[in-house]
Amino acid sequence: LKKIQETNKNYNFIVRNEALWDSDGTMDFYTSIDVWGDHGCTLDPTKTEKLDLDNPKKVKTIRLSDFINQFPEENYIILKLDIEGAEYAVVSDLLSSGAINRINELNIEWHDHLFNNKSSHGLKAELSKLNIPVNNNWM
Repeated sequence: LKKIQETNKNYNFIVRNEALWDSDGTMDFYTSIDVWGDHGCTLDPTKTEKLDLDNPKKVKTIRLSDFINQFPEENYIILKLDIEGAEYAVVSDLLSSGAINRINELNIEWHDHLFNNKSSHGLKAELSKLNIPVNNNWM
């Protein structure tokens, strides 16, 4: 992070040690192993990767909408989300709270392929109706 900050002195970086969610609180955080053997994690126990459901870690969560709304209106906000299934709850809350209108650029990795019970289709349609520019292919 220090190197990024040094090479991007015109930008502000904020590092938090909480998980993003649609509310403040505490949740179970599951480690996972994908089909390639790579390790990951998620707040959502319905993710189809191999999850260690027997040994979740407790993590603090923050409501992203409240976090975004603490910044002055004139700030240019770029949001990049790769949050392994939490994007559905977080984006829904950004839309319902109106905090989505504070975001100037939204880059998001949807994980539809890792969940049998989730689809980004409706959220993408809502973002499109609001003319929110979304980059879905940033991987």
